[in-house]
Amino acid sequence: MVLKLSVIPAVCLLVFFTAVLAVYSPSEARPLKEESITDVVEKVSRAIVNIKTEEWVKSTEQKKGPSLRRLFNYEEAEEEIFENIGSGVVLDPKGIIVTNEHLIAKAINIKVKFLDGREFEAFVVGSDPEFDIAILKVVDNDDFPYLKPELKKGVRVGEKAVVIGNPFGLSSTVTVGVISALGRNLKIENRTYVNLIQTDASINPGSSGGSLLDNQGRLTGIVTAIY
Repeated sequence: MVLKLSVIPAVCLLVFFTAVLAVYSPSEARPLKEESITDVVEKVSRAIVNIKTEEWVKSTEQKKGPSLRRLFNYEEAEEEIFENIGSGVVLDPKGIIVTNEHLIAKAINIKVKFLDGREFEAFVVGSDPEFDIAILKVVDNDDFPYLKPELKKGVRVGEKAVVIGNPFGLSSTVTVGVISALGRNLKIENRTYVNLIQTDASINPGSSGGSLLDNQGRLTGIVTAIY
């Protein structure tokens, strides 16, 4: 399974947030112990949110109208509201959230739900279709749980990867795998993604915008696509 990461500044199968992408020296890489996965999840899961959007979609339906319309198989386009689900990562205690641009590109309403059940209306601060990145904002009197971006010295093929997201609407789903490859290019529908990270951690619809973490709970990228 190929996972798209959008990177800042580079785009990967998952979205990178590290400002600098360097290379680990072997002495810096720490093996992931199975018992540490629980610690990673407990550390960051409250900062991973569910996102639900609503958008207008045109649907074409046959109408039982006058005989002339039936004769020529007349079709009429109607608009209906379509719901989409995804994930996001809170990067700031004041409610700054990063997710995928494709999730919110046509949204007329955006709702963000936290692990503790709180739900907020969100608005778009900015977006970049090329990197498939969007920044959302939610507002409350209290600070939000967040995942502080940390400088990570590169990503190595074969290192462990932890993904947390909202696949099929199942909040805070955790899957574990490895970094399978780097520098992948991928074209999906009308979008072309370059310099992506590939992982074999299980990802499904609704995982878009979720987090790709290393074995210390640091944000490596944002889930962007499934191949």
